[in-house]
Amino acid sequence: AALAHVRPAAERAAVREALRETVAIRSHLVRAWVLEKLAPRLTPDLLPLAVTAADEIGDLDSRCRALAGLAPYLSIGQRE
Repeated sequence: AALAHVRPAAERAAVREALRETVAIRSHLVRAWVLEKLAPRLTPDLLPLAVTAADEIGDLDSRCRALAGLAPYLSIGQRE
């Protein structure tokens, strides 16, 4: 039973690190793709960071793709 808490904590740490690394990706297409794929695993505290990373994508199509991937996981207030 004690190990049940280790796995979620390790996964949260891995997702946090993946998001941190995503911000450093220079390719707009790749950053958007990674944000889209990370979205289902992001915890509520990480979602605003992911939205910021998506908002910083210079290419409109890539930014829209990233935001569209994140949108289903955002609260109504975060979508505005």
